[in-house]
Amino acid sequence: MSEYERLLRIRAMPVGDRVVLLLTFALTVLVDLTVAIGVGVTLASLMFMERMSRTVAVTVREVETEDARQRDDLPPGVEVFRITGPFFFGVASDLVETLRRIGQPPRVIILRMREVPLLDASGVEGIKDFVGMAHRHGAAVIFANVQPQPAQVLRRNDLGPKSGKVRFAPDYAAALAMASAEGAEPV
Repeated sequence: MSEYERLLRIRAMPVGDRVVLLLTFALTVLVDLTVAIGVGVTLASLMFMERMSRTVAVTVREVETEDARQRDDLPPGVEVFRITGPFFFGVASDLVETLRRIGQPPRVIILRMREVPLLDASGVEGIKDFVGMAHRHGAAVIFANVQPQPAQVLRRNDLGPKSGKVRFAPDYAAALAMASAEGAEPV
């Protein structure tokens, strides 16, 4: 279950890891090894997902100098969201909530996804909700710089380039050009 040396350093472990280790140990002694492993793996998985959800960010207004300059260059009626980190259920609701918080919906929304290496099924559901809400408010959605795994998952879930629901741009500059052109067309 764990090396003797690790048990000696238990105070240095994060609280959650300590609880899982001690609970698994107690269940092994008091109940059964099979039950202990099931509970330990489940708790460790939940802790991992919770930690991963804290590493993902959906940002609207950037504070970095380069992003601030890029915001000034946005065409009227265009909003940009940048997503960083794996996109799964812990983050999916943040995207929809971010759209609600911006108030007046823009005409075009660019989702910058260069830093999204992984998209799971629940993340896709969040994106579907986001795209649906954007369309209900009359906004077009453009995905910029989508990595291979998320692109494949989006395609399989009817949000690929051929779906007609969203547009894809190879990079941010191309997304801005599309957004400028989109602004002149009805959404």
